[in-house]
Amino acid sequence: MFIKYEVISPFRGMVESVLSQESSYVYEGESIFVIRTAEKLVHISAEYNGVVTGLHVQPGDEIIPGMILADMGESMYTILMGSD
Repeated sequence: MFIKYEVISPFRGMVESVLSQESSYVYEGESIFVIRTAEKLVHISAEYNGVVTGLHVQPGDEIIPGMILADMGESMYTILMGSD
C-alpha cells in the first residue's frame, strides 16, 4: 500500500527554485521549493518523509495559496518499519 499526499502552497508568489526532482526521496523538514513572496524568500518543506511522485510547478511559475506544488508518497511498509 502506498500513502499519498500533496505539497500545497500557503503563499502567493513565484517559484524561485525547485530543490528536488521526481523520484527523489526527501525527509520531513527538507526544503523542496523556494518561493519569492512580496516580502521575502520562503522555503516550502516536506511535511513527511517520502518520494516525490510529481512536480506541478517550475521556476518562474506564479503560485497562489492552496495550489498543489508537488505530489509525494511513502510505502506503508516503510512507515510501519521506520525509514531510518
